[in-house]
Amino acid sequence: MKSFFYRFAEVFSKNKKTSKYKEIFSTTENKLNLQNTSPLDIPDEQLDSDCFNVRSLFHDEFSDKTRTSEFLSEEITVLYPEYTNPLELDAAKDISKILKKEIKSLKVKSFTLSIFFILSFILDVLIRIKPAFLSSVPVNTSALYSISSLFILLLSFIVGFKIIKHAFIHVSYAVFAPDTAIIFPLITTFLNCVISFVFSFFDASFQTNNFVSLFIFNFILIVLNPLFCKKRILNNFKFVTSSKQKYNIDMYDLNELISPTSHKKKLFTAYQYKTNFLTNFIRNSHRETLSEHLISKIIPFSIIFSVLCGILSLIFTKSPTCALAALNISSLTSVPFAMLFLVNFIVSALCKYTMKNRTMIIGENAIKRLSNTKSIVLNDSDLYPPNNVVLRGIKTFNGQRIDEAILYAAAVVCHINAPVSKVFDKIIMGKRTILTNASGIVYKEEKGVVGWVNGKRILVGNRELLKEFKIVSPSRDYEKKYRIPNCELTYFAIGRELVAMFILEYTPSKSLHQALSSCIKNNIKVFIKTVDSNLTLSKISADFGLNEKFLTLLSYDDSQKINKLYNKTENHSNAFLATLGSCVSLVKSIGACCFAKNNIILVTAIQGLQLILNTFLILYLIICSGLSELHTLELTIYSLLWFIFTAIASKIKKFKY
Repeated sequence: MKSFFYRFAEVFSKNKKTSKYKEIFSTTENKLNLQNTSPLDIPDEQLDSDCFNVRSLFHDEFSDKTRTSEFLSEEITVLYPEYTNPLELDAAKDISKILKKEIKSLKVKSFTLSIFFILSFILDVLIRIKPAFLSSVPVNTSALYSISSLFILLLSFIVGFKIIKHAFIHVSYAVFAPDTAIIFPLITTFLNCVISFVFSFFDASFQTNNFVSLFIFNFILIVLNPLFCKKRILNNFKFVTSSKQKYNIDMYDLNELISPTSHKKKLFTAYQYKTNFLTNFIRNSHRETLSEHLISKIIPFSIIFSVLCGILSLIFTKSPTCALAALNISSLTSVPFAMLFLVNFIVSALCKYTMKNRTMIIGENAIKRLSNTKSIVLNDSDLYPPNNVVLRGIKTFNGQRIDEAILYAAAVVCHINAPVSKVFDKIIMGKRTILTNASGIVYKEEKGVVGWVNGKRILVGNRELLKEFKIVSPSRDYEKKYRIPNCELTYFAIGRELVAMFILEYTPSKSLHQALSSCIKNNIKVFIKTVDSNLTLSKISADFGLNEKFLTLLSYDDSQKINKLYNKTENHSNAFLATLGSCVSLVKSIGACCFAKNNIILVTAIQGLQLILNTFLILYLIICSGLSELHTLELTIYSLLWFIFTAIASKIKKFKY
């Protein structure tokens, strides 16, 4: 069987290219054989004992490689030069040139095919309504229509020859890539046109239905799929080759890292860390997606179904021409050509949106994985950027010197990474060298910070911290005088003596407000790392308008574990998702991917419904011998209406908020 595939491929490729595809085919088979190796036979990778590791759930998703995916990936490596480090500027330029050339070629093809579709559609309208001026023409209109349709079909074949050639090569190796969906409809449409022309030439009353316009419409969708992909890849490649510091996005189970939570299921948590280079970009960009995999499974069944429809039509009608028409119609309607185009349209729109937010998403696979996020971990400085925390006043007690008090408090607070640290930095004008060294600094959960300066115990926190160390705090009525909107009170004590009260104003991040709301709508939990006692769940919930049940404050120990993971730097990271380090970009991308996933599911469901209806409709018409009454114009309009309906439905939920 394999030798037959090789001989079949030689018809559509030169000797050198045939050997190339043989090499790809054999390489793919070898890789698949290796994947079937027992895990017990593969030695575990040795990890550095000093390295902090968690199991990457994101990369696990992409370890499942299909035969088609491997074949296409190997094919891509032949077409594009390798880009393995940021210093390979020539390779980067070559890849950009190739992508631009392919985009230009696909644009020309799609535009030309669109013209052919319009011409063919006009012919369908004229032959269907049969205006008066056609009746007066002393020619065989059926034969003229057939030869015109056949001519347009041949022109379309010439324009898309390269795509059709690659599709035939894929079929020859039993690789049902999305472009192979057009092969069988092309053959049936061509045969139908030829037979219609022959019969109409000898019989002017012969009813011709060539379905060329519907074929060209489906062919346009096939051409537009790689066009959207190439444009997206080119935009993402500009991000990958930029000189800015990039952050790779990965995913882990938060339950494996922190203290046991009430969440029994896996908490898929997306996070980002520094990376020096994003590898395998071209290969990952062309990897088979879930939609493409679904199409590849449908294509063989579509061929079988079309052949059965032709046989049934022959049995019921006893007419070879009706059987060929049934074969042609079923081949054009039993594959959801519009589904892949609309999915790519959604993915491209999302990638364009996230790129504005400085996030690179490689495609549908990355969207699917990131949309599975169940929780995110944020720093308190993400919610309240340091510049958004302002000191509005100081109230001293017992006649203490405020300048000395501030220096003592700053010595402790500046050792912790909290939004309030910036306040004291501003007071001392960033001159931390003037501060006395603090030691024994401990964060008391939801109470405050305790440290030692010059042998004195320093307390900076809320009234609960004072209560723990048996220091008398001001009355609630006294506090009300200084509690203004968005302001919190922080006490400062030395030893057992209350020294001062700081009035701090916290302004939440506006850019993160809407992004968090989007995450909450998608049932994503928010875990917060903080060493600021003023940032309670009730305050954060009120400031951001979020339901408190979706918020959790992490303990100091858990926060330290997570920091070790987030603070790592990789020399090379697999290119799937990346940002420029902004937490807002990550959160917005998660929300947008959730909406995009819902849109993709909606499009797939609608196209699946159309496929089912098409199947029953064709079978019903065959059994009732009514397939001959189905004209090209009606079938084309029917497909166009389904396409428009699906396109409108895909725009119901937008990424912007």
